[in-house]
Amino acid sequence: MGAKETSKFPPVYKHSLQKAVERGELGQYQLSRKLNIECAKAIGTMLAKYFDNDTYELYTEPAAREVLEKFGYDRTMAVLANTVRHFSWDGRFSLASREWAQDVPRLNDGGIDRSCLVSANAGLTDQFVDQVSYDYHLTQPLTAAEIKAEAEQVLKLFQDMPAPNSFDKMEFMARISPEFHARAKPNDFVNMLKLLPFQDPLLTTLPRHKGFFVVIKSNEVRCQPIQKPSVLAKLAAKPIPGNRAVGKKRDREVR
Repeated sequence: MGAKETSKFPPVYKHSLQKAVERGELGQYQLSRKLNIECAKAIGTMLAKYFDNDTYELYTEPAAREVLEKFGYDRTMAVLANTVRHFSWDGRFSLASREWAQDVPRLNDGGIDRSCLVSANAGLTDQFVDQVSYDYHLTQPLTAAEIKAEAEQVLKLFQDMPAPNSFDKMEFMARISPEFHARAKPNDFVNMLKLLPFQDPLLTTLPRHKGFFVVIKSNEVRCQPIQKPSVLAKLAAKPIPGNRAVGKKRDREVR
């Protein structure tokens, strides 16, 4: 949650009413609290709008998108975390959601603002938390460890291939994971390719296929370990202080 977020949406006020009065910030408190209440109501509205009563399925992606477009990640996550912490006794909130809520900046100087609670089914709210936390995760810069992990998974794909799999059967091709693709900046791709123990790995796309692929020649020795990253690459991919990776959406509990 950085400068880009706060420049597009009004900032979330974190202090209590008493502290706001003491600091001469009552107007900021009132505006932020009004938006918090509206955000909580909007989440409930979207949960009802995108819940299919015939299939009992919640379409979380469009529901989250509508709320985030109006209120942004900072406020949406603060309201959701406020709700999860208040109803932490409810078993319909997963352990992953309860742990996630503890790491989100709190409203009201750490207290619970009961006016900013999502009044909707806890199970559906938990699914919404899952979607929002995953979407936010995709906006975060990749760390050096994550770039290395992607290089390792690409290398394993190459090592598991019994024969070249390109269209002309002259090269090996391995698909980059969708999550890495979604989060990576151009320099992240460069640093990941540098970790692969091959002469000249190439990044490419394929007609009628989504995502990016790494291509290597059929005569490459695939049993080698990944390269050690250079000092410059480590510095370029150094994580931003305070960033904390959250669990992948597909890895969280399913009820």
